[in-house]
Amino acid sequence: MPIYEYQCPRCGQVFERLMRLGAVETPPCPQCGAEQTRRRLSVIARSGGECGPSGAT
Repeated sequence: MPIYEYQCPRCGQVFERLMRLGAVETPPCPQCGAEQTRRRLSVIARSGGECGPSGAT
């Protein structure tokens, strides 16, 4: 199940929720309780792609 990022248009709170893939319902805002939140476009982070020294030559 993917983690989606949401933002509340009422108070501006940004929060994440673990939701089913393709879920259409939106969770309420945890800060103000607003029912209409918007899913945000999230950026995928990558790590571990750096190259280090290969050893003595």
